[in-house]
Amino acid sequence: MRGDTIVALGTPPGSSGIAVIRISGPDAIGILDTMAPGAREWEPRTLHNRLLRGRGGPALDDAVAVVFHAPNSYTGEDSVEISCHGSMQVVSAIIEEAARAGARLAGPGEFTRRAFLAGRLDLAQAEAVADLIGAETKLQAQVALEHLEGGLSRKIEAVEDRLSGMLALVEASIDFSEEDIETYTPDGLLSLSRELTGEIAALLESEVAGSRLRRGMRITITGPRNAGKSSLYNALLGEERAIVSPVPGTTRDVLRERIHIGGFTYYLE
Repeated sequence: MRGDTIVALGTPPGSSGIAVIRISGPDAIGILDTMAPGAREWEPRTLHNRLLRGRGGPALDDAVAVVFHAPNSYTGEDSVEISCHGSMQVVSAIIEEAARAGARLAGPGEFTRRAFLAGRLDLAQAEAVADLIGAETKLQAQVALEHLEGGLSRKIEAVEDRLSGMLALVEASIDFSEEDIETYTPDGLLSLSRELTGEIAALLESEVAGSRLRRGMRITITGPRNAGKSSLYNALLGEERAIVSPVPGTTRDVLRERIHIGGFTYYLE
C-alpha cells in the first residue's frame, strides 16, 4: 500500500562486486539518515560515500548512496539508492537495518507499480519494464526499450486524439446543424473511419506479434520412429543433445530446450 516505505535489493541476489538496495516512501531519506547521519541534508541526485552504521554503532558497509526527493524519482516518492558491496551478508544487514528503522520488504514489481500509480509511467511503459528485465535477445530488448520510452503510448494517443476530434466535429454538426460549421462530408467521414480502423487493427495485430516475442513459441517435434526427429533437434540446437541411432526407439525421454532465432525465443520439445 502507498504511504508506507519499502525496501528491496535492486540487483540479482548472490555474491557480486556491487549490489544496489532501493528504499522508497515518505521515510526513505530518514531511514538512510539513521545509517548515515546527515543524509537529510544531502543534495539530491549527488553521490555520497559514507560508512553506514546500524543502531548501536556497528559498521554495516562502506557504501555510496544517493537521495531523490519527490516527485523527482522513479516512484515519484522520496527515494534512496545504496550501492554497497555485493556480499549477501552485507546486503542482508543493510536491508534488516532499514526494516528496523520502519521500512518493509517490497513485493514483486512494487517499485514499478508505485511509479505507475504516481503517473511516472503509463501502463504500457510499466509492462515494458518487466519485458526489458526479462529480455533474452537483442530484438526483445529493443522493442521493450521502445515501449518504455513511450513509442507505443504515442501511437495509441495519436489514434485517440484523431478519434476524439472526429467525434467532436460529428457531435457539433448534429447539435448545431443550422450553423455554418465546417465538418466532414459523409464520404470523408467514412474514409477517415476506415483509415483509423486500419490503424487500430495494425496495433492489435502488433500485440499478437509482441506477445509471441515476449512469451516465445513452443515447438513440438513429432513423427514416426527413425524419421530424424533427434537429428533435427540437434541441428536446431547446434549441438548433440539427443542420441542419434539407427536403432528404433533410442530416444524415449522427453527433451526440452530453448533456442533464439531472429530475436524470438522457441521452446523445443
